[in-house]
Amino acid sequence: MTVNEDTYRQMFLDQSTSLFRGLSRSLDYYLLEFFGSKENAERYGHLYILEQHPYAFDTQLEGDDNLMKITAHTTYRLRLKTREEKLAEQESRDKNTAYNES
Repeated sequence: MTVNEDTYRQMFLDQSTSLFRGLSRSLDYYLLEFFGSKENAERYGHLYILEQHPYAFDTQLEGDDNLMKITAHTTYRLRLKTREEKLAEQESRDKNTAYNES
């Protein structure tokens, strides 16, 4: 049985899609747990910043089958915006409003 390049590409896309769906569900769960409800997240979410630290990749060879396991690790941090960030955001909104009105 020969596996062509399209098969590998499709396998990679399927795995990537599955990974990102899982990540999305995990982030949704984390944010809902933090805020307590979707309504609170919508009401207070603009006061926070979700930071993502860079990915770290690990590779491991598994067994004698020339299989390589690749894992990616990252961390997220939800923090309040600083006063400076809030002021900069307000200035940006004011500039956009002035531009749109002209």
